[in-house]
Formats: sequence, structure tokens, C-alpha cells
Amino acid sequence: MHFGAIFFLAIAVNLDNLCLGISCGLIKKHIPWYHNLIVAFISGLFGALSCGAAHLIPEKFSLMSALLGSFILFGSGAWAIIRGIKKQSIVPPDCPRPITSLREILLLSVALALNCIGVSFGMGMSDVPFILLGTSVAALSLICVSIGNYLGESAARLAKSNWIDILSGVLLIIVGVWEWLV
Repeated sequence: MHFGAIFFLAIAVNLDNLCLGISCGLIKKHIPWYHNLIVAFISGLFGALSCGAAHLIPEKFSLMSALLGSFILFGSGAWAIIRGIKKQSIVPPDCPRPITSLREILLLSVALALNCIGVSFGMGMSDVPFILLGTSVAALSLICVSIGNYLGESAARLAKSNWIDILSGVLLIIVGVWEWLV
């Protein structure tokens, strides 16, 4: 049926989530499981709603959602770069890791979820079951953010520099520009 297409769509739309996890991990910002669950829920919900409402939404909307999502990711990346440039000292590796704030996670969740609206809409036009699509997107989001955060935190332990903040911001900007162009 559509299981293969749904699986590959879920992987494709969650590569951004993997980069988010890496980006946060690089600056030693831990994403707790409950914040990761929020990201997954919002991504899955947006995917399911977009897929389910495919016959009600005009085609122009997919371009607008991609642009809005790209803008939010670009802005988040620029903010991380500015923060990295202004930062005077680095957090020693033995200090407790800061965690993401709820406000920050909600903003990033919506930005990432907006990126899957167009693709989910297209899948809905192909009569893909919206519950299955939303569940797949949410499950793979949970996995990608966790893996990305682990990889980023592991890399951050190896590098001790203010440049990590800048690299994190550059990654977010690249994802934002990529989403805008693709």
C-alpha cells in the first residue's frame, strides 16, 4: 500500500529534526524526552492535519508554509550565531547541561512542523491514511531528535570553543535556506 512512501516521507521531513538535535547538542543544550515528545507531537499533528485536509487547501499554501518554516529556522540560526559571537566564556564540560526552554521548543516545533505541511498535503492527495502518516512522522521525529542531540552532545564534549555556538547557528541557517530553496 502506502507504507513505503509514508516511511520515506517521515525520514525526509525529519532530517531537519536530526539537525535540530545536533545543533542543540553542539552547544551542550540537552533536549529532555518531554520536550522531544512535544516536537514529535506537533510534527505528527501538522503532518496528519495537512494530509487529512488535502482537498481543502490550495496548492499555494505549501510554498508559504515552507517559506515560513525556513524563515523561523534561519532566524533561530542567526540568533545562535549572534549568541556565540557575544559569548565571553565557555561552559566547562563538568557543569550541568542547560536544557531547552518550553518557549524555544514550541517555536522550533512549529518551524519544523511547517516544513512537512506541503509534503503531507501531497501525500493526502494520494489518499494516504492521515493517522498513519502523522504517527510515522511523530515516531521518526522522536528518534531523529534523540539521535541528533546525542551526536551533538558527543561532538561538543570533544570540542571546547565558542565556535560551537556559531557552528550550531550555521547548521540551522543551512537547514532554513535548504527548506526555502527545495
